[in-house]
This record gives sequence, structure tokens and C-alpha cells, in this order.
Amino acid sequence: MSTFSKLAQNIALLSQKRATGEWLLHSSDTLWKLYFYQGGLLYATGGFHRCRRWQRALKQHCPDFVPEGASLDDEPWESQRLNLGVTQKQLSITQAKAVIRTTGQEVLFFLACHPVTSSRWSPSKQSHSEIFLSLPLSSADIEQILKKVEQLWQQWQNAGLANIFPEQAPVWKQPPQEKNWSLEKLLNGDNTLWDIAYQLKRPVTTVTLSLLPLIRRDAVELKEVPDLSLPLSKKSAATSKASSNVKKLQPASVKQPLIACIDDSPVIGQTLEKILIPAGYRLLKITEPLRQMSEIVKHKPDLIFLDLLMPDASGHSICTFLRKTPMFQNTPIIILTSRDSIVNRGQAKLTGASDFLSKPPEREKVLQIIHKYLSISKNS
Repeated sequence: MSTFSKLAQNIALLSQKRATGEWLLHSSDTLWKLYFYQGGLLYATGGFHRCRRWQRALKQHCPDFVPEGASLDDEPWESQRLNLGVTQKQLSITQAKAVIRTTGQEVLFFLACHPVTSSRWSPSKQSHSEIFLSLPLSSADIEQILKKVEQLWQQWQNAGLANIFPEQAPVWKQPPQEKNWSLEKLLNGDNTLWDIAYQLKRPVTTVTLSLLPLIRRDAVELKEVPDLSLPLSKKSAATSKASSNVKKLQPASVKQPLIACIDDSPVIGQTLEKILIPAGYRLLKITEPLRQMSEIVKHKPDLIFLDLLMPDASGHSICTFLRKTPMFQNTPIIILTSRDSIVNRGQAKLTGASDFLSKPPEREKVLQIIHKYLSISKNS
């Protein structure tokens, strides 16, 4: 039985049992979440492009909808915002379901293309409003999505696209001989294959096949791109500004090094803050790397402390992703770990880590390792 067949079988079983809760799946070193309510699919999310996937679905099915007001702490926040939009009559239930359907297909297609290494079911007994109860996709809807994903997966495999993924962004490696403004505009490294398919209103398989000759000629290359930032409401934006994770950010004229801490534990961020701020450094605290990846790209830290074990993504996958991003190819990445074993060090080195620091971080060791690698950067 194929990986997708097992996945589809388990989803059908959850639907038949009218299960309520979240199904956590690890695939390609990334966490994916499928939320169910009384057997209906409430939302599917996860991966590095959570916001990009969400915004693309909104543009496709409800371009005039401006989601706001729902807290990002309530998971899944996407369905919370859809529920609020329906309640405030900014969008219809049909539109909300279309968003859930489209994002679900993309998530399930990724899971069809990548082996699931582990999974865990977490039951829930949450009660919801009447409108919220109408959002989950029915068993018939779920069955239809699974059929579409299976068809797309088979088309993708038969077309010889097994080594290409729709989350990748094509970009010109060699300038085209003939000017094609539509292609030049789309192949700028900012649009994934999913994005281009949406903009051209064509199937992603068709779009990818049309680009395949250029990829094989090495005229176009595929790159990993960061997620988009989530548009905040006015209220949320004000709150975000007041409680910014970026500490002691100075005007551009003040060249104080910016250190990023990617760790889901607020305690580690607070510890580093007490060490770094008095020493004259700026600190960017990232507790949700999948959602805040755009912040890392925006601020371009001089050095990154990275936790290995986080609930939404492993440090190894984040390190690999950063190393594939041109602006971070030479950025010092220091792994924070409480499991300081030879195996962990070896695996981290393979993913591009520069060095290691044991938890809890000690002041002298933190400052020494920063001085070591920032000095190397200045002299290189």
C-alpha cells in the first residue's frame, strides 16, 4: 500500500468515527496538522508556507475578504478567521469551505509526495458556535478531495516530476533570448509553482511541464523561498508593534549586530536577552519559526541561535532551509541543544550548522561564540 493510500485510509477512518481533534504528522522534517470536528475536516495546515497557502486561497475564492480580529493563539487560526468572516457576513459559508478545500488539497498533495515519518492523534472536546459547525468539510467532500489529490499525484509521477515540488520557486538562471514579459514577471524567484499556477489559472502540472524544458536546459532553476508574513488587523498590528519581539532595534546608522534566537521556549529568549542587550547587541526572538520566517528574512540577523527540538519544525530542517537561501548561506548558525551528543552534532554539521551551544546558555560562552563568529565574518 502506498504512502498516500495509508494516509487516505486513516483520514477516511477518522471521518467515519466522527472524530474531533488534531492529527499531527511529521513529513520531510516538517510538522503538518489536520483538524477534525465530528468527522469533518476543519482545516489542514503546516509546513514552511502556511501563510502563503492561506493568502493564495483567499485571493482565489474571496479576494475582497480582509480577515481580522481572530487571535493567532487559537489554532487553527485560519478557521477562526473564516468563522469570524462568516459571522460578520464578509464571506459566505461556500467561500469559506472553498478555502478549506483548496488549502487541504495542497497540504495532502505534499503528504502524498513525501513519506510520513511519524503521526499522533490528539483528541479534543471543544464546542463551537453554530456557524463554526457548518465549516468542516463533510465525508463526501473529504472523499472528493482525496480523489483529486490522488489523480494529481499520479499525473505528477507519470509526467516525471517526482524531483520537483510545487512549493519551489522557478527563477531565470540565464536571461531568455526572446522577451516574454509574462514569464519574466512570474519567474522572479518570489512565486512558487503553486503561485504561478494560480496567477495563470492553469493546473500546476501543466505549468510545471511547460517550464520543464527550461529547467533541463539549466535556463531556469528552482529555489526554496520563505513564507509570506501574515497581514494583521489594525488592532493586531498595534498590539504587535507594542510587544515586538525585536529588542533594542536602532536606526540603520547604528551598526549594532543583530542576533536572532529561534527557540519555542520564551525562557531561552529571555535568558539571551539578559545577556545580549547589556552587551550592546540587538535581539530578534522567534518562537514560531514557520509563521515568523518572514521576520528573519526582513531583519537579516548577523548570527542565529537555533533550537534543535521544536514542536512545529526541527532545527535541522530550518538550518537546511536557511542554507539554501542565498542571504543566509554565510550567516553563522549556532545550534542550541540540551542533547549534546556526537550524533546530534554530526547531523547538525551536515545541515550546515556553524557551531553548538549547550542549554541553558551561559553568559561567557554566549559572548565568546558571538565574538568568534562575528570576528570571522568581519575579516572574511
